[in-house]
Amino acid sequence: MTQRHAHLGALVAGASCVIAAAWSLATLGDGVRARVEIPRQRVNLATASADEIALLPGVGPSLAGRIVAERARGGGFASVDELARVAGVGEATLEALRIEVQAEARVER
Repeated sequence: MTQRHAHLGALVAGASCVIAAAWSLATLGDGVRARVEIPRQRVNLATASADEIALLPGVGPSLAGRIVAERARGGGFASVDELARVAGVGEATLEALRIEVQAEARVER
């Protein structure tokens, strides 16, 4: 394995830890640049912690806490659009989150 391959392997392995990103430019040994696709993994609204949700665009710790509280109170979110029932989630935040999160069917209790 060449040094370039080792750098690329480390870059790809590190990229698997990224929650959401589309593309990244990597500089390999000798200044060689490569465009690397980083896999996108959507945040699951049914299982994500407040800390995970807080990392999403337009969401901080306070809003993340309200999302988790509404999830517990309302039985989850059947669709991303149901995030609109959380105070502080407007149309702009919904648009930013559509590609970042996934919702599952609500669990009946």
